[in-house]
Amino acid sequence: MGSYCKITIVGNIGDVQAAISKANNPYLRMSVAVDKPGSETPTWFQCIITGRKVENTEKLLGVFKKGRLVLIEGVPQSEAYLNKEGKPAVKNTILVDNLPLLMDAKPKD
Repeated sequence: MGSYCKITIVGNIGDVQAAISKANNPYLRMSVAVDKPGSETPTWFQCIITGRKVENTEKLLGVFKKGRLVLIEGVPQSEAYLNKEGKPAVKNTILVDNLPLLMDAKPKD
C-alpha cells in the first residue's frame, strides 16, 4: 500500500458556493473556520465537495448555511502563495470524501 493522508476538521461555515468545473461537473466550495486554542484568529479551509455528494446542490445549499457547525473529512492540500501585502501565506484546501451531518449544529443567528 502507498502513502495516504487524511484530515478531519470541525468548524463553522463561512461561505458556500455551487459551481461547475471546466469539465462541466458540479461541485460545492465551502469555506470553514476552525478555532485555534489560544488564538482569536481561526484557521480557514476551502472544502471542495464533488461527485455523488453534490447531486442535489439546491438541497445542500439549504442545509449548509453560514455559521453552521460541520464535520469535514478528506484529503488535505496546501498551497503557498504571496498575500495582498506580499507576505508568504498558505491556502488550506480539503478534497471532501465524507461529510457527516452534525444534527444539533444549527447556524448561529
